[in-house]
Amino acid sequence: MAEVVLVGAGHAHLHVISQARWFRDRGHFLTVIDPGEFWYSGMAAGVLGGQYAPEDDRVDVAEFAARHDVEWIPERATTVDRGGRKVRLANGSTRGYDILSLNVGSAVEAPFSVAGSALVWPAKPVSTLWRLRRRLESFWARIDAPGQTVAICVIGGGATGVEIAANLKALGERHGMETEVVLVSADERLLMDAPRGAANLAHRFLETRGVVVHLNRKVMEVSSDAVIAEDGWCWPTDHVVLATGLGVQPFVRRLGLPFDPARGLTVNTCFQSVGDPAVFAAGDCADIKGHMLPKIGVFGVKGAPILSANLLAAADGETLMSYEPQSRYLSIINLGDGTALALWGAFWWQGRSMMLWKNRLDGRFMDLYRPPTTVRD
Repeated sequence: MAEVVLVGAGHAHLHVISQARWFRDRGHFLTVIDPGEFWYSGMAAGVLGGQYAPEDDRVDVAEFAARHDVEWIPERATTVDRGGRKVRLANGSTRGYDILSLNVGSAVEAPFSVAGSALVWPAKPVSTLWRLRRRLESFWARIDAPGQTVAICVIGGGATGVEIAANLKALGERHGMETEVVLVSADERLLMDAPRGAANLAHRFLETRGVVVHLNRKVMEVSSDAVIAEDGWCWPTDHVVLATGLGVQPFVRRLGLPFDPARGLTVNTCFQSVGDPAVFAAGDCADIKGHMLPKIGVFGVKGAPILSANLLAAADGETLMSYEPQSRYLSIINLGDGTALALWGAFWWQGRSMMLWKNRLDGRFMDLYRPPTTVRD
C-alpha cells in the first residue's frame, strides 16, 4: 500500500486521475493537491480573443477528482520535506507521501526590469489572459468618447506572442473598439523554431491585421506606462503582455533536487528525478535528460500514460517504462480571425480548415475531462 501524491493538476496529472481505479485495485491511495481549476493552454488565446467563454477552457478539478474517487486537497504546495516525505501546504499543514509527482507547469521569465504594475500580464498562468480580457472589456464598457484607443505591447515573438497579438486585435474588433497592438522581439524574425516561410507568413498576417512588429529590439525595461528598449526606443503603453519564454516555478527550485534553471526538474526518461527515485515530474516543470523539448502541452499529453504507468509501477516496486518523445509534433496557432497556422516539421498550412482542425483536437481533449453531461456531440 502506497500514498501517491500528485502536486498540480496539469495535462499529465488529469490523465493519472482518470486512471485512479488501477491504483485502488492495487491497494494504493491517490491524492491531488491543487487550488482547483485547470486551464487548457491550447485554447487560451481564443479565450483572450473572445472566441471562447472561460468555462470552455476550464476543468473543475474538484468535480473531476470526485468523479474518479480521488482525494482532492484545495491548497497550494509550498515546499517538500524529502527526508520526512511530506509536502507542506500554504495553509501550514502537511501531507505525507510514498511517491510524489509534480505537474505544476512553468512560469514566465522576464529578462529585463519590470515595474510593479497591475497592467503587466504574464502569458502564464493561462487564467491571466482571461483577467486581461475582462479588464479590457470593462474599460471599453465605460468609454464615452468615440475613437479612444488602448495601447498594448506584447513582448515575445514566439507562437504565444503571435497568438496573443492576433487575438488582442480580434477582441477589439468583436467590441467595435480600436486597439494599438505592438509586438516586440529581440530575435531577427518571428517563430524562430518554425520554417522561415511560416515565420514570414505570420509576420505579414499580423501587419495586415494592424499589429506593428518590431524585430531585433531587445527590451531593457517595462515601466508603469512604457516599454523601453536598449537602443532607446520607447513606446507608451496601457498594457504589457509578457510572452518572453518559460522558466522554472519557484516550488521546483526549492526541492533541493537537480534542475535546469531554464527547463525544469531533471528527470530520466521514466519521469523520475535523477536525484530522488520517489519524486516524479512531467509537463513544463520537467526536463527530460537527453531531450530538449519545447514547453508545449503535447508532450505532457503524450507522456501522461507512461507517467501513470510508472507511478503505479513505483508504488508496486516494479520496473518502470521509458518514454521516447516524438521527434515531430503538430502545432496550430490561432490567428484570431477564424483561421490558424499549422506547423508540422518543415511544413505549414494556413486557413480556416486549420482552425476547424484545431477546434476538433481541442474539443476532443477537453471532452475527456468535462462532466459527462457537458460532452458535445
